[in-house]
Amino acid sequence: MHKISKEAFENASLYLSNSSDSYTTGFTPVRISVNGTDYETGYQKLKNAVRKVLGEPKPLRIVFTKDTMQIFDIKNEVIKTEAIPKFSYMQIGLIRTIGMLAGLPQYYYGLAIIIEVNSKQYYFLNAKYKVFDELKQLMKENNVNFEDPFVLTKMPEDLEKEYKYFETQFNTLASAAGYPQQLNTVSGNKSKLWI
Repeated sequence: MHKISKEAFENASLYLSNSSDSYTTGFTPVRISVNGTDYETGYQKLKNAVRKVLGEPKPLRIVFTKDTMQIFDIKNEVIKTEAIPKFSYMQIGLIRTIGMLAGLPQYYYGLAIIIEVNSKQYYFLNAKYKVFDELKQLMKENNVNFEDPFVLTKMPEDLEKEYKYFETQFNTLASAAGYPQQLNTVSGNKSKLWI
């Protein structure tokens, strides 16, 4: 199991910067598409309206096909293409943040997706858990080493059981994998916008 650099967590942001390569230095929110299926959470029109009010751009988009990964910028132009068979590994872990729900603090969990290609790492965040199975299968088809430090293959389908699984397993698994107990990214008083 590869250890993820401390800097990737320290440079993480729940919000986008104007830097189109922020995903190479820290975890960055992205929208993901695998073989034509989009994995996004929530109501995109509402999220886009909130982003506009907050002055935040749309997130980057990552498109996986049967053998390539393309990264699209906020203008929907391809800025990077990588061949999946050239990946050294893909690791999908969990990142925990704290947010507010009905005025009360609550933990939120998102997928931390790490990809290494030619000794270069990409760090992506996405909250749509169903993409886990699709990416795992895609890596298997391309003979890429797939790492699951949080044993997400055992994650329950039921949302309530899923949250309980995270709550009971996260501290132990995060410590063993070298992940922080909580991601501390604060950007003014902005609301949390998981992708």
